[in-house]
Amino acid sequence: MTKKADHDATARDVQYFLDNPDERKAVFSKCENNPGELRNAPECQNVREANSKAYLDDIKKAVSK
Repeated sequence: MTKKADHDATARDVQYFLDNPDERKAVFSKCENNPGELRNAPECQNVREANSKAYLDDIKKAVSK
């Protein structure tokens, strides 16, 4: 089984990555390190979406202070 297939079989959802920031950072790093193979892997798509949501949440919190 290829690495991409491994990522596809174990894809965690966006909420999982929002709830687990350390795991989000680790998976995001792996996905960004190999975009040619993993760009379209479901887990990489989910972790990118979670990163975007977390970033926007941080901005909203900073603005509301």
